[in-house]
Formats: sequence, C-alpha cells, structure tokens
Amino acid sequence: MICKNISIDSNGLKGKLTGTFAIRDVPGGATTAQGSLALSNGTYDFRGQKLTVERGVLNFNGGPVDNPNLNVRAVRYIGT
Repeated sequence: MICKNISIDSNGLKGKLTGTFAIRDVPGGATTAQGSLALSNGTYDFRGQKLTVERGVLNFNGGPVDNPNLNVRAVRYIGT
C-alpha cells in the first residue's frame, strides 16, 4: 500500500502521512506489516500544550502490525 495525500486528525495528533507498507494477515496468527509511515507537518496537542512534531516515523519490520518501531521527536517552543 502506498500512502499519499492522507491526513490525520485524531486524539490531538494532526499532520500528513506518507510511506509504503504491506500488511499480511495470517489465518490463526498475528497480522504483520512491513514498511514505514512518516508524519509531516505534524502537531500534537497534549494537555493544552501544542507540540511540533519534528520527526515522526513508524517502521514495520515484519512483526505484529500493532507493535511498530517508533522514531518520534516532538518539541514545544517557548516564546522569544
């Protein structure tokens, strides 16, 4: 699956998703995924604090789809 022009706005997280991944459903086994998704133009509203997502990547390495590797950096800039 190729992700293009997909926006997310859920639970305080907003941004655009891009990437490529494949999902495999094994009967009687775990659903697995291979590939990665990246978040661009991301923001996260956490308890009233607006964070800028500088890096947001989910890597799926063939394991369970509900357990990706995360590479995330979210920061809050304090006024100048």
